[in-house]
Order: sequence, then structure tokens, then C-alpha cells
Amino acid sequence: MCTTLSNQAMRYKYQRIRSKQDPNIVILEPIIPVGLRYKDKRLVVTALIDSGAELCLFHSSVGKALGIDLHSGREEHIKGIALDVVPAYMHKIQLVLRGEPAIDMEVGFMELDLIPDGGLLGQQGFFDEFDIRFQRWQNAIHITRRKGWKTR
Repeated sequence: MCTTLSNQAMRYKYQRIRSKQDPNIVILEPIIPVGLRYKDKRLVVTALIDSGAELCLFHSSVGKALGIDLHSGREEHIKGIALDVVPAYMHKIQLVLRGEPAIDMEVGFMELDLIPDGGLLGQQGFFDEFDIRFQRWQNAIHITRRKGWKTR
């Protein structure tokens, strides 16, 4: 859920997710809906806002649904929390938050089950364009578009 505040900030609520280890435990996660565009295809997915991620990364199924030939992209080697190195295939797409112009950005697509069916919004691309304020204690994520950045 998103609401727009008077100063053009968007406010999202943390999503309640059941723990994979114990389904009786509910975890609050900063997960938001995002629109993705590639050529004439559009898709809305959910993505975790991850300040620890260097790149914006999406599951390979998202890229395939957008009609992207994943392996034709530039290959980046991503080192995860488990220190395993896995490939991500980089492609230029457009990302859209509700009420905002599209942003051209390069994102990686990974064939990895650790990435949720949607993806991760990381430092390069997402944090470059938006000011993100986490207020978990108020069940709120405030996202404000940075001024002066080129958009479409």
C-alpha cells in the first residue's frame, strides 16, 4: 500500500511476511510494488528495499516475463552473504513507482532462489534516485524523489 504525502513523498507500509523457518513468526519487511518496463512489455512486481545491496537485482523469471534474453546482457559476478559468487545478467530497463516518472536504470537478473520472485532495490539506481526513510517503529517507509535527476 502506498499513499502520497503533501511534499511528494510516497509512504508505504512494511509488509508482513511469514518466516520460512517458522510459519508462526511474522516478520516486517520493507517490500514495495514496482513497475518494470522493457520495450513494449510492462510488469508489476514486489521488491525488497535493501540498503546493503549494491545493485538492483531481480529474479530471472521477471526478466523472462519482460521478454529479455537474460544471457545477452553483460555478466556481473555477485558475491552474496554466503560468499558464493553467482552471475547476474545486466540489462537496461525502466522502473516506475506509482505517481512518479519512469527511471532508466541498469538492473541484474539472477537465476537464484535467494532472490524473491520479485527482486531487490539496491544502492546503484534506486538509492541514487530516491531518498528513503525507514520508520519501522511507525510501520512506514517514506520515499521521496531526489530533485534534479534526469527521468523519462
